[in-house]
Amino acid sequence: MPASLVGYGGCMVRLRPGAPPTGTGAHAARPDGEPTETVSPWVPVELSQGTDLTSAEPLPQGLREHLRSRKGVRFDHIVEQITARMPTADETKRPDMPKNTPLPAVYGAARDASGTAPAVVEALLPADRYELEDAYPIE
Repeated sequence: MPASLVGYGGCMVRLRPGAPPTGTGAHAARPDGEPTETVSPWVPVELSQGTDLTSAEPLPQGLREHLRSRKGVRFDHIVEQITARMPTADETKRPDMPKNTPLPAVYGAARDASGTAPAVVEALLPADRYELEDAYPIE
């Protein structure tokens, strides 16, 4: 499990004691081939069993639809948290990750109606490639 998920977002997904989550990284790219982000879904191992989440192949549909069709999981809402940090030594070894650029990390905990988060998605967005903007009503 990556240090970022252990250190910050690990409490977002409920695991049985001592059980690691399973996750894989997917890289998104612009049409010119320049990598833009890394997105990793994290779910408890027992939830991933009987799904395509452990396969190296891309999912045939989105994570939400896949878990609904394979495991009957229904997400009610998402709690999002945004942090920023420098890339880890392992992350800087990847060709798509700049070495000296801050790395905003967006964590989305997909929660069911009871508030349990059966899945967490981590998106790593190198700061030299993104500008985050938010809009919300004030009344």
